[in-house]
Amino acid sequence: MGVDVPVAPLPERVRPRPLPELHGHGPHLRPRDPASRADAEAWLRGLTDPATS
Repeated sequence: MGVDVPVAPLPERVRPRPLPELHGHGPHLRPRDPASRADAEAWLRGLTDPATS
């Protein structure tokens, strides 16, 4: 601790790839339909998905 050690450069295969250019207007979302079973199921999937918790 307290000693500055030079860091070796990352090899070319480990460097992150550049992000692709985005074109267009993105996703088109429709308003939520409170009476729609599909909308309720999609909301519940998003709520219970362990990857987003």
